[in-house]
Amino acid sequence: MNAFIELLARFWALFVWWFVIEPWEKALRVRLGKHVREYGPGLHFRVPYVDIVYRNTTRLHFTSLDPQTVTTDDGKTITFAGVFGFVIDDLRTLYDKVQHSDSTIQALVMGALAQYIETHDLSECKPDVIEQAVVNEVDIAQYGLAEPQLSLTTFAVVRTYRLIMDDHAIFSYSPSTNTPETSAAKGLSIS
Repeated sequence: MNAFIELLARFWALFVWWFVIEPWEKALRVRLGKHVREYGPGLHFRVPYVDIVYRNTTRLHFTSLDPQTVTTDDGKTITFAGVFGFVIDDLRTLYDKVQHSDSTIQALVMGALAQYIETHDLSECKPDVIEQAVVNEVDIAQYGLAEPQLSLTTFAVVRTYRLIMDDHAIFSYSPSTNTPETSAAKGLSIS
């Protein structure tokens, strides 16, 4: 039954010679894999099986930045997470240079955040200062994007506890007794 429905859909596609772009979208039409043309809102024509249409919204888009922990230049540890917003300004440039815009932007912004924090002391690492520095640092225009907006939704100075593991034991530091603790069982977490 599914094969029959798919056959009908492919047959119907022969008669669809148009596409509609909404007011908040842009589209690229690729003809025979090499001729590219950009379209704005409205009704446009295409040749079935010859043209492929890629559409994307030009509205403000936010991508999440996963929690990340970075040590400042003076040895303090900061954990943060956030969101980064942008709009698509040039769809052709975006498609020419980037495979997945969300993951590319996440990598660029998280790298810039880590670089800023690790090269500055804690006193220079205030959320609004970091946000502005990273927005100025990350050049999203080269990817056809505009209107960068960064918001750190989580920001905390934290104490870290590191475990050193080998094949025989786990070592951790206990702040309450001010002494190291050892567990002979491999993989056992000490809290």
